[in-house]
Amino acid sequence: MLLIGHRGERTGVRPENSIEAFTHALEGGADGIECDIHTTADGTPVLYHDPALPLHLGEGGKRIRTITRAALLQHAPSVVTLSRFAAWLHACTRPFFLNLEVKDAPSVPPATHLLQSLLRQGWPSSLLLISSFDARALARAREEAPEVPRALIAEGFVPTLPAAAEELACCALVLYGEWFDASCAAAIPSSLAVFVWPVNTPDEVARLAKLGVDAVVSDDPVRLRAAVPRERADASLPMA
Repeated sequence: MLLIGHRGERTGVRPENSIEAFTHALEGGADGIECDIHTTADGTPVLYHDPALPLHLGEGGKRIRTITRAALLQHAPSVVTLSRFAAWLHACTRPFFLNLEVKDAPSVPPATHLLQSLLRQGWPSSLLLISSFDARALARAREEAPEVPRALIAEGFVPTLPAAAEELACCALVLYGEWFDASCAAAIPSSLAVFVWPVNTPDEVARLAKLGVDAVVSDDPVRLRAAVPRERADASLPMA
């Protein structure tokens, strides 16, 4: 079972989706990290989860796609641009599992280009993933970078979900943990890896391990490290 840091970490000690959060998660034993990508009005991809700035900030309530990079960084200076994140990744001394979740269609090309650059640098494809709730974004990712593994994200499970993922040539599903149970696990073919989020207690890890989940995505991966079983020496997708 892989242990993935959700936005690096979400403990409140460090900004989520930040270099500091990613570094802390990896140094604390996480097998990899997940982060979110939006694109600003002037075409700058940034690591940011929510579609809009919080109301208490300047430009509060405005969607990321409607404001410029300069305005975003003025009001949220801790936001990391994708170019800065890419420079950090290329400087890392070892590869690790990396899941880029694209939040909008304009973010697909820069995300796939980054993952392709890591492949050229020697990162195994089994350590790379592009994911989205949006089937159209995944279809575009397939067109632009068919060699990069893809995952479909869903908050609710319906019987047609595995088929939808396979139609997009996905290798994994990323599913919400609160409702994930034995019936869901039984409905998913072995050709699809299963990632579950958010997982933050040892009891939940144990429950999901019994269901055969391949990876858990945690808000506090350092605290959860001892509870997550390691069955393989590497930290790659099990089917890759």
